[in-house]
Amino acid sequence: MSSEYRCTLEDLLIIDFETTCEENVFDHPVEIIQIGVVVLNIKDKVIQQQSFKLQREDIVFDKLVKPVVNPILSQHCIELTGIQQDSVDKADTFSVVYQHFLAWLKEHKFDERKFAFVCDGRQDMWRLAQYQFLLIKENFPAIFRQWINMNKIFQDVAKEKYLSIAGRSNLQKMSNFFEIEFEGHAHNHT
Repeated sequence: MSSEYRCTLEDLLIIDFETTCEENVFDHPVEIIQIGVVVLNIKDKVIQQQSFKLQREDIVFDKLVKPVVNPILSQHCIELTGIQQDSVDKADTFSVVYQHFLAWLKEHKFDERKFAFVCDGRQDMWRLAQYQFLLIKENFPAIFRQWINMNKIFQDVAKEKYLSIAGRSNLQKMSNFFEIEFEGHAHNHT
């Protein structure tokens, strides 16, 4: 018997949802307004030193979603995400964007037995995605049940240092902890 570990996963689909929000209102019924996915190929298990170019830059999903329950974005939401009202007004509803997402998975031949979603915390799957599917009166799809909580893993690695790490978002804290330059916007994929 071999002691070698074999991971059955080929890809990690790093998924992030941006939602409607109100400043300091935590019972606001959120709706997804952006779905972003980048792909990390882990099949080859090769990481180039000082480079995190496992990302498949040729395979990215990034779509805005038109909110229907709260169609007007708050000023706080616009400032936090950088997503403009006219952009979501022109976007498709969640049901349509979700069908685009399924087509994207099929187009790139992602086998759900060989990938896992990675998200910034359990909120993405257990609050945002589930609530969105409740809004459209659909069952929560089985493909979202296999996911990795990146923030929990990070907290386990950082241990007692976690609370003292500088950064406004979990991603900024991770970047600072691992001394990786943070690029982009913490609450928008574009």
